[in-house]
Amino acid sequence: MVINEIDKKIMQLRALSYSQEQIAKQLRISQSAVSQRIHKIRTIACRNKHPENLFWDIMIGDGAMNLIKCALKK
Repeated sequence: MVINEIDKKIMQLRALSYSQEQIAKQLRISQSAVSQRIHKIRTIACRNKHPENLFWDIMIGDGAMNLIKCALKK
């Protein structure tokens, strides 16, 4: 399972305390689709050995994550 850009946007909005209904309206998808995607992301996070990496990938994206990793190595 892979987390795509819509999944990332959903989780960013959830982190900002948006309800599933608000997310659905903003992304123009059904509330049940939001619920299913959140469940999918939880499943991925539970299987991930480093869920904090998944969190940062969702919150700031791959490009920014790579910059942070490079900065921390120096």
